[in-house]
Amino acid sequence: YLQRSRGETLAWSALALGVLEEDASNRGEVASPESAKSLRAALEKARSFEVAGALAIALGMVRDTEAAELLLARLNDAGDAYMRGYSALALGMIGAHGAIEPIRQILAASTNQSFVVENAAIALALLGDQGTGARMLSVLTQSANPRVQSSVASAMGWTRDPRPLGDLCEMLADELLQTRYVNHINRLRE
Repeated sequence: YLQRSRGETLAWSALALGVLEEDASNRGEVASPESAKSLRAALEKARSFEVAGALAIALGMVRDTEAAELLLARLNDAGDAYMRGYSALALGMIGAHGAIEPIRQILAASTNQSFVVENAAIALALLGDQGTGARMLSVLTQSANPRVQSSVASAMGWTRDPRPLGDLCEMLADELLQTRYVNHINRLRE
């Protein structure tokens, strides 16, 4: 069915399959190798970034380690920020430890793209990267983009890395920094 589906139907079918296989895995059952094989084949053919993103997440839900190479190719070759973010997240879900350095590179190159920042940070945390909190703090302090700052805050909350807490508390206590953020928000509202 996945081979014949198009567009949104393919994306939703892939996500449904991912949910079903993840649920089976949570019950202690083994995911069907055919599910993973079908999802990989569909991702290889996908041209739409929306469909490819859904397929990537489904592969992450299935925990298909054989998809790591394909996802790394999508991570590095994607001309779309959403595809890079979905690929990074799927690699984290799969547990592809060999993807840590490429995801770090994508994160460093995408600090102005909120979706990539958030999903790459979550992927790195899933992969156990010890430097994720420091990387997120660096992006937070260097970015003037409220969307990126929001994504960083979300990722920091999700990763639950306590190491940047002291720096975050200092930022909260910095009145000059607070004034700058309030002025920036007020300008956005105008």
